[in-house]
Amino acid sequence: MTETRVPTTHVEAAELMFEWLKKYATDRGYAESEVFYRPSDADHGGFPHVFFEAGPFEWAVSVSLGGGMDVPGDFPTELARGAWGYTEPYYSFDLVFYPA
Repeated sequence: MTETRVPTTHVEAAELMFEWLKKYATDRGYAESEVFYRPSDADHGGFPHVFFEAGPFEWAVSVSLGGGMDVPGDFPTELARGAWGYTEPYYSFDLVFYPA
């Protein structure tokens, strides 16, 4: 994967995660359409929400707890938490992005 820009807001982190997941998905043979983004999800307080339902088992749980996807060292952890805020899974295949 390419080097990832460090986000400064939770919205930017969600947008970057969406782009990163699309690349991750297509590099592994998934359709890009398996990854989608809701910039303001009313079901989650209006916070951004990124989905990858066909991804690795419980990927969002692992990512939100500090782990990677399925390749150690491959996941840019700055997209899951940082000075901008943090993520929490809603189910095991999606992340909600919250400000600090």
